[in-house]
Amino acid sequence: MKTYLTDWPKKPDTKNEQASNAETLRIAALEPEWNLAQGWHPDVEVDNSFYDPQLRRPLAERQVAHMPRLVGPAPEGAVTGHVMLKDSGYTAITQPDKNAPILPLFVRDLAGRVIYIGTTRHKQTTKDGLAEVRMPFGSVLVTEEMAGYNLLERVFFSCFRFVEMSDKYVGRVAGGSGLSLNVTYFAPNLYPYKLRMDTFYQDGWRLPQTERLFVHTTNDPALAERAAAALIKLWEEKPEGQTYEAFAEAHETQIADFFKRGCTLIPTVEGYNGINKVDDNFTHTGFWPGRAVVGLHDIVAHEPSDAPQGTILKVLEPGFVTEKNLHPARVVVSDGMKYKAEEGGRYTKPCPTKVFPNLRLPHQRLSVKWGAAWLPQHPADFEDPAIWGWEEASNGRFVQLRGPVWDPLHYYYACTPTVIESFRKNRLRQNVNLVKIPEEMLTRFYPVVEFQGFDSFNIPKKKQEAYAASLLPTTLFHHKDASCLCGVGYHPLPIPFDYELDSWWFPDLAPKRRVSDIIPLNVEKKLANIIRPNIPPDRFGATIIGDKEAAPWATDPLLLASLRDDPLENYPYLKRYLAPEVSDEEILYLALPFLNEREDNTPQLSQLPTAIIRHMEANWPGLYQAFFAASRKAQQVEAFRYTMYTEDFSGYMAAFWNMTLLEELFDRAEEAKDPKASLPNAAVIGSAEF
Repeated sequence: MKTYLTDWPKKPDTKNEQASNAETLRIAALEPEWNLAQGWHPDVEVDNSFYDPQLRRPLAERQVAHMPRLVGPAPEGAVTGHVMLKDSGYTAITQPDKNAPILPLFVRDLAGRVIYIGTTRHKQTTKDGLAEVRMPFGSVLVTEEMAGYNLLERVFFSCFRFVEMSDKYVGRVAGGSGLSLNVTYFAPNLYPYKLRMDTFYQDGWRLPQTERLFVHTTNDPALAERAAAALIKLWEEKPEGQTYEAFAEAHETQIADFFKRGCTLIPTVEGYNGINKVDDNFTHTGFWPGRAVVGLHDIVAHEPSDAPQGTILKVLEPGFVTEKNLHPARVVVSDGMKYKAEEGGRYTKPCPTKVFPNLRLPHQRLSVKWGAAWLPQHPADFEDPAIWGWEEASNGRFVQLRGPVWDPLHYYYACTPTVIESFRKNRLRQNVNLVKIPEEMLTRFYPVVEFQGFDSFNIPKKKQEAYAASLLPTTLFHHKDASCLCGVGYHPLPIPFDYELDSWWFPDLAPKRRVSDIIPLNVEKKLANIIRPNIPPDRFGATIIGDKEAAPWATDPLLLASLRDDPLENYPYLKRYLAPEVSDEEILYLALPFLNEREDNTPQLSQLPTAIIRHMEANWPGLYQAFFAASRKAQQVEAFRYTMYTEDFSGYMAAFWNMTLLEELFDRAEEAKDPKASLPNAAVIGSAEF
């Protein structure tokens, strides 16, 4: 019996339980994989049918062998909990599965419902009021009927970003006639935190909370409007003095029926965005009622109370959302004065001054609004829940909008060792791709903390881990050293590992494209510092296990560096974001772009065998046609990228460093073919006015 396996939900002690636990556990949800190596990019504009949940049915149990991962669910079900992007850049030679998460599959709406968003557009740019309060097109309501529903928030949904160096020459450079490449980065001893969690889920398991609502769409919009009218009539005819809470309980069945007909009641006191109650040990002890949300609630009055500011105290009139209409709820909220005055008495330790992330540095999953999110270090920092959503300033991408920062790519959290240990010891026997959450993690929050010791390299370990089918096949291991203490702060990533900012990924998330240079005075003096790890080169070098034959860099002392006063000397990669001018020679040293040679053995969706196409049509009628049109665009993206890398490497490198938008690259290519294409019409026809 393998000691790392555990049973779900407990070790069986009866024949019935044994039979139940013998079954394979799976979360029956499509976990889309965008294969950028083939040109499949989530931003490529395609018809709406591409995202139609009726067409795709992403929570369906049906499986078809050899289906592309963007179309059909894997036999093991959803295991990472994310939409994934597979690339032929640095992920191809630094990450075991060549994938990185770009969107969570599951979130909660304001009413607490679990919503699947894996088949929604990656960018939500519609600006009308209804679109900003409803879950986006393609969202699917998740109910208990979905196989694996009971596993949500009981198993981890986390990937890992291994900040390691390749153990040999593993990458075949595109167009390089067999030229191989290994990945190294400057001063690995100054990156103590290398085995980083890579997940949208707080602590690796909490579903991101939004302040939007799921609304059923129907073929008859009038059906939803009649339901809305019936809801208001029920309220108008309620007994005098009946509270909203009593009203909602008395008409629970009717409200559920209205919801199915396309009329969603706007949550008020029952909203899932209420302030958390947290004790001195970071234990989550409860919630305050829901808070008013702009667009969903009309605040009629503020009244004194013990509740936090914005907490809904009374509902004067319920509200609703349908596909066509929005009627905000009219509410009375707390002014929060008393709650704020008693802040110091809620905890034995005084609340420190809030520390904010420096948004001029990469925070690709965080809002661009200065001061909206803060580093959680004290229990009081977790009172406000982390709220997520699609932000206009981030080009409509899904990011954390406010609350305690969850960014394990750039900050070290107290939960990290527990999560890593669980991935090694708590895999489920019924599905070894899933990892059970320790019970103690379910009732507490985990702050950003200092980092003691450092992560180092054990070259032979990676092969051993892979042979043992480990979920963490990496050379990285943690070296305990109490004398090497790194305080709370921003942990940079070398450029090859900030995948999202690559010009072929989502360069619109780069700080220079979305962050204001004007920092509020109450935030500017409280920005988190870049870490200053005191790890001497000789001490770090002595921990590396491996030889030059296995890893050419393992015995190279010039690769290590002593700590300097200037963060840009310790982390020269940050010049990409903070330095106004960098020479071409330095860019080549800091950000040599890599593209792996084409994979000739992987067919495009448009080249699938006829048998698979027939299976697709039998199970998902109309699906192949929708994807076939998109596959043509995918082929264009792949060919354009390969040609640019092999024929215009300097241009490719400049785009990589500058995080140039993909559409700009296409526009430049078109202009190079036809210089007149970018000129005004008058100039093209030879008008004298030009």
